[in-house]
Amino acid sequence: MALTWPSSPPVLLTLLLSLLALQLCAVYGSYEHTCTLATRSRGAHPSGICGRNLARIVSVLCTPRGYVSNWFTKRSAPNKPAETFVDQNLRGVLLNKREALSYLRPREPRATRGTFGSQGITCECCFNQCTYYELLQYCN
Repeated sequence: MALTWPSSPPVLLTLLLSLLALQLCAVYGSYEHTCTLATRSRGAHPSGICGRNLARIVSVLCTPRGYVSNWFTKRSAPNKPAETFVDQNLRGVLLNKREALSYLRPREPRATRGTFGSQGITCECCFNQCTYYELLQYCN
């Protein structure tokens, strides 16, 4: 059974417009900002929220909605003096796991790598300026 396209122009035009409308609806419900290499090379937006500040704001906003995070508390206290020494000297350098992972981008297939920008909370709120409602989208 062969697939045939509609021969009449109004039917084809209606089909194409319907597909376009479906695409626009899908885009509207997803991320509001996209970051490319050019966006990232410009650096953080002057009004952007980045790093630890971004993590704290999301934690505060999401807590009433049932999202509780222990992003900034250690799982256990160090038992050895050497661990205490390392913790004190590297306190301002090391990131917790969640914050470190926020800087990583998901892997893309080779065919699409570089053709589309990346998305996520760092893109939306650090490299761009995000709204209160965009931040709430990251809550459970």
